[in-house]
Amino acid sequence: HMMRAGESGLEAEGVLSTNPLFLTNREDALTDLGTAQVEEACNEMMSKGINPSVVKYSLASKCIDAANVVATTMMVGRNRIVPEFTYMDPRGAGLWDGKPLATTEAAIWALDVAEAGTEGRDGRPPANDDGTANETLFEQVTRLRQLMSVLETQYSGDTIVLIFPDGTSPALLSCLIAGIPLKNTHALNFMPGELRLDVNMENARQLLDERISSPSYTEAISLGQEELVALRKEEEQMKLLAMEESKKSLVTKPQQVKSTSDELIEMQRHRHRARGNDGVTDLGIVTDLGSVTDLGSPDIFSMGAIGAMGYMTTLRVPRDEDDSDGSEKSPQNNPAPALAYAGARAGAAPIQSYANSTGASVFEPQQVDAPLAMPDNIFHSSADAFQAVQMTATNVVDGNIGMVNPNVFEDVPVVSKRERIDAAEKAMEEYLSQDDGGDEWLTSMKDMMDE
Repeated sequence: HMMRAGESGLEAEGVLSTNPLFLTNREDALTDLGTAQVEEACNEMMSKGINPSVVKYSLASKCIDAANVVATTMMVGRNRIVPEFTYMDPRGAGLWDGKPLATTEAAIWALDVAEAGTEGRDGRPPANDDGTANETLFEQVTRLRQLMSVLETQYSGDTIVLIFPDGTSPALLSCLIAGIPLKNTHALNFMPGELRLDVNMENARQLLDERISSPSYTEAISLGQEELVALRKEEEQMKLLAMEESKKSLVTKPQQVKSTSDELIEMQRHRHRARGNDGVTDLGIVTDLGSVTDLGSPDIFSMGAIGAMGYMTTLRVPRDEDDSDGSEKSPQNNPAPALAYAGARAGAAPIQSYANSTGASVFEPQQVDAPLAMPDNIFHSSADAFQAVQMTATNVVDGNIGMVNPNVFEDVPVVSKRERIDAAEKAMEEYLSQDDGGDEWLTSMKDMMDE
């Protein structure tokens, strides 16, 4: 048995609401008229001797109220009032959600008649950005198929009453039972509070023949076709408006960038005036984004960048060697690339190489006492700034900044593949030969059994 919940508050106000997030809002609960409609349906079932053993209802507010009315009126136990959380949800209207119910619902009917087809795969409402789904009839079919699978598994042999929040869902289920093309679903649409008993193929097809040619259905489709044209025209206007807003934002963006550049220039001037340097020609002024002219005082960021460059030259990434032949390779056969420091003294100590456990030679970076020789075109500032850069770079090379080179290893030199395999086998043998206490445990167990 299928039933649509009675009239809700939003339906009384003429608002189309399909967003699942708002189904449980009390503003969509049953009105007094809706409650009376559900009570009338209960009286009809009792007059025909129908006593449902299971009442399956959607989690929408109006369906919860309708299920409570059925339970109270027909004396159905609370353990037989079963909620359904997703499979009975109404079809999402997408961008059309929240629009006038009468005209928008008619537009959806006309959309399905024109585009849905036999299986309901086409005829999708426009998408929305608030989380409301824009679904076809076929996507709603998937939920209803899952619903029927649950009912057949859990309630076989029971008398079930299904309470839906909308009129399309039970009409669509009727079409699936009777094999009716889904584009004609809305000819079987349920009215608020409507109850249909013993829905099967025969009575569903008979009802379709009566309604598909009725004046009320024909007028609804005609009205829907006109409203569908208006809704699509409104959608196109919204897209054009969005494109114009995007173009305006692109036009105003260069002006915003220019304003930001002017603010940076003023901040530079203010900072240098505060330091006592009033000569505008000596100031470093931002003339364009990403370019800075000469500064009258040391540039901390530039000095830090040069120091980082000096430190990076001390790092060496180990190179994997092909030792598939098992031969040992000495540092002479694999010479290290020279570490070239600008301005390094000619008599600097040679670079010492070590072999790590992977067989790759790692070279400890050479410590240079002499300052780095910086090109003249990097700075045009005062001598103090240049001296600060020299001190920063020298400290980085000397390792005085407290950082450890992660590429330098001083473990036991193992260079050949054979030696690595022997070392691994030896370590495994030592591990397996360790006493894990198993013998003592077995001895204690044997003593306990003897006792």
